[in-house]
Amino acid sequence: MRKSLFLCALSIICCSSLKNEPVTIITLSPLEADSALLVQQMEKEAQSLTLSQAIIAATTEHPTIKAAKLTHEIAQLAEKSAWAGFLPTIGLTSSAVASKATPTGQFATTLSASQNLINLAGPKTRAKQAGIDTKIAQTQISAAQQEKRAAVEALFLNTWLKQEEYAVLKKELAFSQENQKINQEKYEAGLLSLPEYQKTIADACATEMKCTIHNNQLISLLAELEEMTGIFLTDGSDAKMHLEWNPNLTFQLDSVDTYISLALKNRLELEIHKLNYKRTRIDERFALGKTFPSLSAVGQYSYDYQPGNPDYRSYSSYTKTNFFGGLQLSWNLFDGTLSKIEAETARIKALKSTTDKEITQKKIEKEIKQLYNSLKVSHQQAAVSLAQLRASTSTLQSSQDACTVGSMTTTTLLGSATHQLKAQFEHLTHLVQFQRQFFALNAGCGYALDLSGNTFGEK
Repeated sequence: MRKSLFLCALSIICCSSLKNEPVTIITLSPLEADSALLVQQMEKEAQSLTLSQAIIAATTEHPTIKAAKLTHEIAQLAEKSAWAGFLPTIGLTSSAVASKATPTGQFATTLSASQNLINLAGPKTRAKQAGIDTKIAQTQISAAQQEKRAAVEALFLNTWLKQEEYAVLKKELAFSQENQKINQEKYEAGLLSLPEYQKTIADACATEMKCTIHNNQLISLLAELEEMTGIFLTDGSDAKMHLEWNPNLTFQLDSVDTYISLALKNRLELEIHKLNYKRTRIDERFALGKTFPSLSAVGQYSYDYQPGNPDYRSYSSYTKTNFFGGLQLSWNLFDGTLSKIEAETARIKALKSTTDKEITQKKIEKEIKQLYNSLKVSHQQAAVSLAQLRASTSTLQSSQDACTVGSMTTTTLLGSATHQLKAQFEHLTHLVQFQRQFFALNAGCGYALDLSGNTFGEK
């Protein structure tokens, strides 16, 4: 009976090999959903959390994302304000005055209007500056989201690894406790020495201690992930939600030049450099525009009225209207070369933006090459560890069959099971390391890849 239970425990371990699960593709659509409702829906409908759900929850309403969005809103308002300056201005003033000289009162109304026609440093140029600032703010939102996504991916992988290691350890603990019971019967029957029996007890206690340590580490990581996503994952002592993630090694590695090309096309740092360059060139034109004349159309209509008073024959009523319109030319002839200095400063900043872009491109190329090589190595290591896991699982199954028919001792079977558990741990470690390297390469390419290594949009 004990032996059958022992073999049953081993069969559980044998079934823990990796399965060929479908690949979950992580895509981030524009985050418009309300974070609180999203989190409530996740907690209500599921007892598991996927990586894509964690990313969406963490990047929807995080304070850094909110700050970036508010900066973008400010930039949009500044752009609208700048374009509003290109519209005509219309003013109306009225006055009523009474004095000893005009006891019946004097009334005046003036309507004025003006429209900018030509101004190289006027509202249109300011609107272009504000438009670039809006694009920069929008890019910074994406950058903040990508930064938070990278943090979630790293923490999710670490937590998932600890979760799976803890699951393996629990199986090992069940196996050790069952083995202890068998050895206890052997010891009581005089078939096992006291030191050997005590070693079995010590091994079971050590495994139980490892389980406790791993569980505490798992709870700590879940609490950190809970704080990052806002999703209830643990009550401080037990996990309340399972992390759902299907690892995959079916990965088609392309040439390094392909990934460098993707990175140079999609990296947000380069986009910000481009926008900064455009901004400085507009600043240069704005500064030079101050040295040129500006032309505007102006017009004014005035109406004055003073009623007469019978008691004062010398004060008769009168009405006076006046209208004029024309063009107004304004030219700042000398400002102490301030405009020229501002223009030269903007020109130098434009040159610096170009240089910074070239430096960033070289850094990105070097980074992608390093990530590419690391990914190849980690992929090979994960594939080798998977082959070793399958081999050890096959050996364990054969040992289990041999032990069933009595041609192998439980001690030999124990060695096979221990080797298989060690292979599981090693493969989990290499698998997560491979995924870390892939996520790093994907981030380096501006998140242009799916989990199978293909570019989004490719068939």
